[in-house]
Amino acid sequence: MKYIEQLPQKTSGSITFYINSGLNSKKDYYYKVRGYTVLDSKKVYSSKVK
Repeated sequence: MKYIEQLPQKTSGSITFYINSGLNSKKDYYYKVRGYTVLDSKKVYSSKVK
């Protein structure tokens, strides 16, 4: 299993797009996503979701 910490991103206004290129259309891909906020200059992460 391959893990990618963060995908390349582009922003347009208030929308952020994450780019994942070079994928095989005959293969399934799964992502675990989590958000974060900055509290006292430290990142506080949410739980991972599927």
